[in-house]
Amino acid sequence: IHIANANYHDVSLVLPSYYKMNKSTKIKNLIGDKGYMSNKTKEYLKNKHNLAYLYPDKKNTINPMTEEEKIKVKSRSINENSFSWMTQYRRLTCRFEKYTKTFTSFIYLAFCNISSNKILNLKK
Repeated sequence: IHIANANYHDVSLVLPSYYKMNKSTKIKNLIGDKGYMSNKTKEYLKNKHNLAYLYPDKKNTINPMTEEEKIKVKSRSINENSFSWMTQYRRLTCRFEKYTKTFTSFIYLAFCNISSNKILNLKK
């Protein structure tokens, strides 16, 4: 998890988030939202790390995605649903925590709670 203050643009958080990822797994695609879109970042990840940076097409896109890329981008719904579930925790929706470490801990705790609830519901 990479957390920053609210006054940072999403594009500036792509590379720090990528560098914090576990490098033992081979990553071929990085899938983001339209807010993370930057041609400069896309070219950097492609040239320096041999990584495809995928995001939904904007309306005025010159080079649209291939069908294979569109299928990969649709998998974003897993992340979107996870963040939607997280909004049921008031403490995470409105950030009351002063320290990033405390806020991060509450995020982990919320996802542990969400995961355990999902597992228990599967067993029923």
